[in-house]
Amino acid sequence: MLFCPKGHLRMSEELNSQGNPYAEIIDPAACNACGICFRMCPDVAIEISEQAEDSGGKEDASDGQSSRK
Repeated sequence: MLFCPKGHLRMSEELNSQGNPYAEIIDPAACNACGICFRMCPDVAIEISEQAEDSGGKEDASDGQSSRK
């Protein structure tokens, strides 16, 4: 995913329900939520959300930083 300035995204090895790989974040704690991935994704398949401060840097399923479509 060339448009992530920090290199925190990659295409998954798994496929979504439509048979396509999806964007996944490598290290959620390292993402600064700049939003470039959201703006550059042609299919609007990425959403940015804030993590809870008490989560210890771990991504919640209900509060992920990237999502599958």
